[in-house]
Amino acid sequence: RIRRKVISNQEAAATALEEAVWLAESVFEASEGRPRETFEKLRTELGIGLDDLEELEKKMRIETRRYRQPRPRPLDLGEKSRSEVELAPLPVLRQAVIDARDAAERFRKLRLPRFFRGPILVLPAAAFAGLGLIGAQVFADTEPRTLGIAAGIGLLVFLAVFSPLYVVARREVVAAWRPFDEAAARIRASATLAEEAAAVARAEGERTLLRTRDEELEQARHRYEPVGDLAREKARVRLEEIDRRVPLNLARVDQTRDEAVESAEAENRGIHEAAKEKGRIETDAEATRHAQASARILAEAAERWQTLENGWLTGVRDGSRNLSARQDAMSTSFPPFTDSWWSDWTPATEAPPAIRLGGLRFDRNSIAGGLPADPRLETEVPEVLDLPATISFPGRASLQIDVDPIHRERGLDLLRATMLRILATVPPGKARFTILDPVGLGQNFAGFMHLEDELPGLVGDRIWTEPRQVEKKLVDITEHMETVIQKYLRNEFPSIDAYNEAAGEIAEPYRFLVIADFPANFNEESARRLASILQSGPRCGVFTLVLRDRRLELPEKFDLEDIDRHAVSIRSAEGRISFDAEGLGDLRFEPDPGPSDDLLIEMSHAVGRAAREAGKVEVPFETIAPKDEEFWTRSTTANLHVALGRAGATRLQEIVLGVGTAQHALVAGKTGSGKSTLLHAIVTNLACWHDPDEIEFHLVDFKKGVEFKTYATHRLPHARSVAVESDREFGLSVLQGLDEDLSARGERFRAAGVQDLAGWRKKQPDDPMPRILLVIDEFQELFVDDDKVSQDASLLLDRLVRQGRAFGMHVLLG
Repeated sequence: RIRRKVISNQEAAATALEEAVWLAESVFEASEGRPRETFEKLRTELGIGLDDLEELEKKMRIETRRYRQPRPRPLDLGEKSRSEVELAPLPVLRQAVIDARDAAERFRKLRLPRFFRGPILVLPAAAFAGLGLIGAQVFADTEPRTLGIAAGIGLLVFLAVFSPLYVVARREVVAAWRPFDEAAARIRASATLAEEAAAVARAEGERTLLRTRDEELEQARHRYEPVGDLAREKARVRLEEIDRRVPLNLARVDQTRDEAVESAEAENRGIHEAAKEKGRIETDAEATRHAQASARILAEAAERWQTLENGWLTGVRDGSRNLSARQDAMSTSFPPFTDSWWSDWTPATEAPPAIRLGGLRFDRNSIAGGLPADPRLETEVPEVLDLPATISFPGRASLQIDVDPIHRERGLDLLRATMLRILATVPPGKARFTILDPVGLGQNFAGFMHLEDELPGLVGDRIWTEPRQVEKKLVDITEHMETVIQKYLRNEFPSIDAYNEAAGEIAEPYRFLVIADFPANFNEESARRLASILQSGPRCGVFTLVLRDRRLELPEKFDLEDIDRHAVSIRSAEGRISFDAEGLGDLRFEPDPGPSDDLLIEMSHAVGRAAREAGKVEVPFETIAPKDEEFWTRSTTANLHVALGRAGATRLQEIVLGVGTAQHALVAGKTGSGKSTLLHAIVTNLACWHDPDEIEFHLVDFKKGVEFKTYATHRLPHARSVAVESDREFGLSVLQGLDEDLSARGERFRAAGVQDLAGWRKKQPDDPMPRILLVIDEFQELFVDDDKVSQDASLLLDRLVRQGRAFGMHVLLG
């Protein structure tokens, strides 16, 4: 024991070390991308600022050319501005972008420089030239030379007036460029300094994460690696102590043994003397008892005769009454096919104890030795009695009809009659047939195919005839038996009847293999499977109704005893049909006539409709829900498990998350198959068993909110977020929030020195940390477009699935 404990402690220490290493690596992996992401985000912001600046400079240059002005010389950044940039580059950059935009807007709205934009100067120049021409005409001088000089004078006056204006406009342009140049210089300087600082911060953050991971790994090794040496030393000391105490204990045992042997020998001597005296006394008493017994035997003989007489008379009368009652019950439950009972047929609620095949006639005089001759034993019971011929159901419901060719049609009639009586007296849908008719090609049982019109599966897609079809159907039945034995019966239930009694609404139906003209189209493999079905089928609820053709040779290695041992046999011999059951072979047997085709069709439709109605199985939510006193009693510390429905007669089907690799779940199925119903069952049952400190839900529904809206309407306390009108961007925001929770939990775990949720709750019992379950219905909608939303959602889901295990976070997709 000590050595086993040493090994156990060493293994526990190794496991703890492995878990601590894994936690440190997981936390590092979860956080190692943060510095890079922060750096890239800053670079993106800086790039946007610089792009805006280039766009504004481009517009300013274009506007300057339109003003017919050269660009002023750029200004250098002043000492004051440079100090501001160095203190807070990023805020300065943001403000400088705003200042640059304002300066560009003011530059665009300058008024005086607008007079020098484009061909607008042509108009005042033309006006001044026109005034010179008008003056020349006033003095009546219309010579061309004079007119030219007058126009030139007007242009000179125009230049004299507008040249000062151009100088003023130039100054306005230069003055307007200066704030823009200063803002541009601050932007470029801030961008350079901010990017350099971010690069330094990124490198420092990455070094800090690596240093933290290495420190945690080193702490784990110092904590757990010495445990093995300490356990071995303790074990050595204990073993030395045991070796010292063994000789002392052995000496004490030897002394106790010697004392016990001496005491036992003394006791045996006293017992021997007492036994001799007791034997003498018992011999005298036996002689007295013998005399009394002889007198009693004579009195008992007379009494036994009286008892025999009373028992005979009572038994014969009671037996006659019971047979009459059984005959009446059979007539009521299994009336002739011409009786009006069939037109008023109503579905049965439970299976009958037996199925009627026909009638038997019993002559009491045929009893070996005849009837008693003593007049005291005479009765008024008729010497000939009519009895029903039945097969017990479901105990021995397999039937063999072994008749010669002359009686083949009567055998087929009996087979059809038996099938119809089973359908009419077993609860609808609880009897299903597989029919093999190699010779008749399905004609002998065509009326039963109307069942398939009402409910597929009661008789299969068709009646099977070909050898390969025969073998395939026998394989299917064998596989069904294997499923029943391994999944339902196991070692819990002796038969399918015991299982069905416990299963209730999910009871398994009985199955009947109907074979006409056996062994037609049976090969050696088919015959072997038939023998297996005859032997093991009844326990699984599988029975065989077979009509044998004596003219055909049996498959090799098939023994008719396989049928005789497991089926009730009806045989024809010497021109008559007999009921070959134990003790009944000598009685006259009359099989019941078969049903008409019209009745068979009518009953097939009626039974099929009833089976369709009875086939609607619903398992109530109360089956898996907790009782009132059990609400909010479970803990999610170790794992997350919840019942989904029934799994057989005595078990509930559960889903367990948080154990090994079982951390997340995907619910798949075609439209209308019940995926959303299953998600509701999981969410509701988890909310019934656990309080909000144990589990919280994030519910995202891409069915326009129709599925999860009720949880928001009724304010489910476990629901932290419920998407009632989800779009893809909202679903992405939920994933981003959970990613932040993942990082926050990693930091808290590392600070507390724990590796999983169980460790956190043990160390911090007053700080509840619930497990998180993300449920997304129609999650594929996140990925309908190949865009940034789809890419980000894929990355976040991947991170939650890979790292959520360590922090009590689970994903359920439907």
